[in-house]
Amino acid sequence: MNQVNSSDTFDREVYKTRKREEKDRIFEMLSEETQKLLDPEKLKAYADVQARFLRSSVSNALLIGRQRPEATWIRSFDDWKNDSIFVNKGEKAILMLKPVTYERPDGSQGFASDVSKNFDVTQTTAMGRTISRKEYHEMSGMLSPEELLGAVRQRAMTTFVRDEAFRGRAVNMADLSVYLMAKYYRLDPPDVDFERVARFFEGRKEKDVRRELTAVKTAADEVNREMLARARDGRENER
Repeated sequence: MNQVNSSDTFDREVYKTRKREEKDRIFEMLSEETQKLLDPEKLKAYADVQARFLRSSVSNALLIGRQRPEATWIRSFDDWKNDSIFVNKGEKAILMLKPVTYERPDGSQGFASDVSKNFDVTQTTAMGRTISRKEYHEMSGMLSPEELLGAVRQRAMTTFVRDEAFRGRAVNMADLSVYLMAKYYRLDPPDVDFERVARFFEGRKEKDVRRELTAVKTAADEVNREMLARARDGRENER
């Protein structure tokens, strides 16, 4: 009969404890960073990070801003390694959240978050490299900058105007969506009243604040994805 090695059991328990502590630390940081969004300067700092990582969740953008706000290109240890790029010795991982699925006792599928350890390009042997990106005007099949930002504004306004009484708030949130899109493509961003946007979050639950910012980000991200898909289809049809 096989016996369970006590050291193996201990190691598993240590691992589980460490993972639990990491997750607790992440949610603590997330709570602290969400509360800071009541400060207009902190809100703008978040927006600048989110604009660089448009497809990342609001939670992960907040975590990046907390741990490495200057980051530009973040990947996991294995993703860097697969490209023969290695993380420098002694570098501290950027803790982020990743979605995971699990099976409930009744057989249904559940969703949760797990810890993801990542590193910015400046923490690797690829330091000095940058993501190769064309300027917006060099990209074929795209909307004009004015059309793009206008589409983002319209999408955001549709999202946020639930009642005419909240139109002013919707305008400010739409400004923030346009800001993210403009910064992402290095276009001239609109003037955003970050002080007023921050006031909208006063008295709100932290989850509600992140949910609101997710809607802001999603408006920009969806329009961008749709535009890129149309541009790609157009190029393929020209072949």
